[in-house]
Amino acid sequence: MAMRFLVFAVALGFASASSGEPPKQPSEATNASGAKPAPIHVAITEVPAAQDAGCKKGETKRDSDLCAQWEAAEASRNAANYSFWAVLISAVGTGFLFFTFLQARRTSRAELRAYLFTEVTAIYDGSHLGLNGTNEEMLPRASITLRNFGQTPAHDVKHWGAMILIPNQEDFEPPEPDMGICAGGLFAPNASQLYTRLLTANPLQPEMANVFCFTDDAIEDIRQARLQLMIFGRITYKDVFRKKRNTTYRMFHTGTWPPPDGASPPFATRGNKSD
Repeated sequence: MAMRFLVFAVALGFASASSGEPPKQPSEATNASGAKPAPIHVAITEVPAAQDAGCKKGETKRDSDLCAQWEAAEASRNAANYSFWAVLISAVGTGFLFFTFLQARRTSRAELRAYLFTEVTAIYDGSHLGLNGTNEEMLPRASITLRNFGQTPAHDVKHWGAMILIPNQEDFEPPEPDMGICAGGLFAPNASQLYTRLLTANPLQPEMANVFCFTDDAIEDIRQARLQLMIFGRITYKDVFRKKRNTTYRMFHTGTWPPPDGASPPFATRGNKSD
């Protein structure tokens, strides 16, 4: 009996395989009425967020992206402005410090440099030298004492001077001397040196070649202030900072002759300067 059942089952399996129809899947099963179920459609709809209106100036909204962007841009602009003003103030401060440094250096050099000018000037004739009765009795002379009034030495000091007779100091323009013919020297601080000049007809010519004595008419013109004795000169030197300096002087005498003992002529109204 069992043997018959096994043979029947095997025969039934071969019959099913030979039919060629695959077994139906559960998903393809029909309902009781024989119709397939309707498909399910899914639609995803994006709901827009509320419009971001940002914020007003000075207002803060933590939930606003636009407001945060504005605040970031404002902060960047403020930082740029602060940087600009900081650089500008720093530049102005640096310039002020540099100007202060230059002023301090200029003041220090002005206090330390050499200053050469005339200290004492006197005029006299030959009678003051005991030359009475000689050709030099009526020969006017000027003694010029230069002094370094500064606190440091003056180097390569050259002095050129002359003494002439002129009618008017206001119209007088002294000739330009050749300082190359003068020997250079050294003036220590507070040091002085005496120079003597004779009356000359031409200041640019060698002194002893063109000196001349007063005539009676010249003496009368001086006494009447129609003529003036003009003493003038130039000094060149270098200070301790190696800067070249120039000094010019002009003095005059009129009204009396012979001049009183120790007479010191006054400075002219122009032509006295020192750089």
